Formats: sequence, C-alpha cells, structure tokens
Amino acid sequence: MLIEGELMDLLIYFAQSMVYAVLVFLFIFLAKKIADKRVVALYDADHEIGSAKNMAVSFRRAGLYLAIGIGMFAAAGADSARASFLDNLLLQAIDGILIMIFLFCAMYINDKFILKNINNDEALQNNNIAVGLVEFGAYIATGLIAYGSFADSGPWYSSIVFFVLGQTVLVVMVLIYEYTSSIKVVEEIKKGNIAAGLMVAGILVAYSLILKASIIGPFSGWSEDLLAFVLSALSGILLLLIIANKAIENIFLPNTNLHKEIVVDQDIPPIIVVVAVKITLALVIGAVVL
Repeated sequence: MLIEGELMDLLIYFAQSMVYAVLVFLFIFLAKKIADKRVVALYDADHEIGSAKNMAVSFRRAGLYLAIGIGMFAAAGADSARASFLDNLLLQAIDGILIMIFLFCAMYINDKFILKNINNDEALQNNNIAVGLVEFGAYIATGLIAYGSFADSGPWYSSIVFFVLGQTVLVVMVLIYEYTSSIKVVEEIKKGNIAAGLMVAGILVAYSLILKASIIGPFSGWSEDLLAFVLSALSGILLLLIIANKAIENIFLPNTNLHKEIVVDQDIPPIIVVVAVKITLALVIGAVVL
C-alpha cells in the first residue's frame, strides 16, 4: 500500500507528464497552423483531408505530426535529472521550436532536392499519393534524425550540426538511388506511381534509422562522432543500396523484378514487403554494425 509521500510523488509525476503531453500537443497544433498558412493560397487542408478525402495531403500531415512527436520524445528523454521541472519544461519548449524549424526546413529540402522538378503543393492538391508518401517518409526520417540529435549529450550546437549532416546524407542517398537504379523514381512519382513513392519513403525511413543510431549516445568528441557518422553513412549505402537490393529481389521477388513491379505493374504489395525488409535490415545495421 502506498504511503502518503509516495502517493504525492506519483501524483506530481503524473501531473508533470500531462504538462509535457500538453506541450507536445501545442507544438503539433502550431505546426498545423503554420502548414495551413503555407498552402492557403492553393487549398484548404482541412477540407482536403475531411471532405475531399485527399490521401496525399493526409500523408503529409500525418508525417509532420508524427515527426514532432518522435523528435520531442527524444528531447524529453534527454532532460537533466538535476534540473528543476520548470527548467526542463523550458528546454523542452526550446527543443520543440528547433524541431519544428528542422521539419519545415526538411519540407523545403524535399521540394527542392529530393523531388526536384515537382511542385509538391500542387501535386498534393491533385491527390498525388506518391508525393504524399515521399513527404511522409521524409518527415519521419527527419524526426528520427532529430531524435538522434536531441538525445545526444554533446554541446547544444551538435544537434544542429548532425541534423544538417543527416539531411544532406538523406538527399545524397536518394540521388544515388535515382542514378544507380534502372528506375527513374522521381519521374514515376511525378506521374503518381504509388509503388515508386512507397519505395522512396521506405528508403528514407530505413536510412534515417542507421543515421539515428550513429548520432545517438554520449558525445565522444567531434573527430570520433563524425567518423562514426561517416562510417554509418557509407555502410548504409553499401548494405541497403547495393547488397540488400539484390538479395531482396532474388529472395523475396523470385519470379519478377523491382523494375517490373514498380514501373510496369505499379504493384504495391511487393513493395510493402521490400520496404519492410529494408527497415528491418536498417534496424539491425544500426544496432550491430555501429
């Protein structure tokens, strides 16, 4: 049976947890308002999601909201046990602002570099689900990189440094996939090929899991941490883009190939399996190789 002091501690802990939850909710609400304002000249996001049943816009928003939760979950876990509740709450608010800036920067990066030659806002207005899936994956990837950055115990500016490095490597990863694959994924996505969009979204999430694993943890110094980051980036390219692609195609798609499934058939079920295997491998690579 709980004594009076233990019960009071439990109630205080519960109340503080609720305050953190409300703070995250407020940031999600703020992100919604900013995102609404961005596209108000083109469409009403609430109408597109509710009345028009626009899946593309829904994927973009779902990715944004989930990414905020992922990033702020890491920030909450990094709170100092020595600091007061109000000090930690202030740090949470500052981290939340930085995470939102990161996410809207990621949207710009996605528009300009990952899905080049595509007007993402117009594509989403036209319910291009492939573009919506890529944005969903890009947001989740950014949230995971933010998770690794904010859970790090290094100097405050290390979060910004590793976020920028992580986003840069994500763009490079997609460009490498685009130029080494027989599939012109960006063109396929522009045409609304959902299978192609799902593949790119899966690559972004899988690769970000590797990058997160290389960033997270105690700060060991710039030279050691940057070396670990570079090694993780190279191992991800080698294992996910070169070795895994061939293995997955031969083992899990023995009677066909990815080019046919994505470009010719635009078949979604096999790509779901491929993406699941890639994400599983990324989790293992992040846990074992790094």
